[in-house]
Amino acid sequence: MDDLQWFKPRKYLHFDRPLGEKSALNYVSSPEKVASHSFYPFISYTSEVIKYRLDNDRGVFTKNSKPRPISYSAHLDSHIYAYYCSLLSKKYEEELVRKGLHTSILAFRSIDSKSNINFAHDAFNEIKNRGECCVLAFDVEKFFDRLDHSMLKKAWEKLLCVDRLPSDHFAVFKAITRSAKVNKIDLYKKLGISIHNPRVRGARLCTPKQFRDDVRKGGLLSVNPELFGIPQGSPISAFISNLYMLEFDLKLLSKLSLTESVFFRYCDDLLIICDLEHEDDIHEFVKKEIATLKLNLQHKKTEIRHFNFDKNGQLKSDKAVHYLGFSFDGQREHIRSSSMTRYYKKLGKRIRVSKKAMDRCNELRAGRGELPKELFLRTIYRGYSYLGRRNFISYGFRAAKIMQSKSIKKQLKPHWKKLNKLISDSI
Repeated sequence: MDDLQWFKPRKYLHFDRPLGEKSALNYVSSPEKVASHSFYPFISYTSEVIKYRLDNDRGVFTKNSKPRPISYSAHLDSHIYAYYCSLLSKKYEEELVRKGLHTSILAFRSIDSKSNINFAHDAFNEIKNRGECCVLAFDVEKFFDRLDHSMLKKAWEKLLCVDRLPSDHFAVFKAITRSAKVNKIDLYKKLGISIHNPRVRGARLCTPKQFRDDVRKGGLLSVNPELFGIPQGSPISAFISNLYMLEFDLKLLSKLSLTESVFFRYCDDLLIICDLEHEDDIHEFVKKEIATLKLNLQHKKTEIRHFNFDKNGQLKSDKAVHYLGFSFDGQREHIRSSSMTRYYKKLGKRIRVSKKAMDRCNELRAGRGELPKELFLRTIYRGYSYLGRRNFISYGFRAAKIMQSKSIKKQLKPHWKKLNKLISDSI
């Protein structure tokens, strides 16, 4: 492989040191080395994701905390995963084009620099162009945790057109399915390293001997005991999700082509647009085929929306359909209201944390006889207002431009006034 697009320098601490491009390429491009490679365990931790959902009965947003397990692999292991992801992705892309799936599968692919904004806009435009139609939105429950290893292996072999995985591919497959992991907090405690201010020698968490004595023999390792599930966070995990769904995608495309229906799939988020009379048949088909993958649909998140023309000839839906962080009611595209609520909650928390930090700083300054400092606003403005380049608000204005949506601009317009009011109220 001539290009090094798969190579990504990583600076985090792990059981081995970071590698340069040349060293990484020399190793990962050798099937013999990969076949005999000893993978380090993943380091894992749990991230709490706050989600807000509208309670229609009470007309308020409810707050839910959702734990999200995150795992990250050692440096050389990551390069192996990334390299093999690149090898497999090339074959996968060829398969998508050959089977006519390249416009339906959206996640974890390089599609002309398109983003979720473009994908959602394309889906909503399809609804507009169809007029009267039914939209079915599905979400798969605990997707990565439920991927069946034997089915994944068969899909991997089929993509490579082999009856049995080559030894190097099997080593990668085994490492990602029978994955070992160690809890980050327990690990750092065992090694005597501060979780917030880690200081280590040699740009690694420990020596190989310490790993054997303190980590492996110390009982910190756990290996996936199940015949299903892969860790989230490795460079190949996202690709595996697409590979696992390939046969389903092919069956769904064949089914929908009979009724001139279309679908868009972004990882475990599936959106189908069909004529109203085909709703029940397609719904049952999806439930049946998802079950054959040994997966379950989150029925609470399933959305079925009917779009019809009103007496004024305007396209309307019984309820707005949600997709990739946006909503569409037949006339207007919006940012999901729950996303706006989450933004303001995060903004308020950020201001409160900054205020507390500044108060502590000023207490110390007062003790030294120095004048107090004002709240440092540049970071807040950069992270939470239109003045920043890569934040929620700038993303929203980019969506408004791409979608040519006045309603999104209207949603975002009050943010500056509200931001400054929150700042003034905290002083």
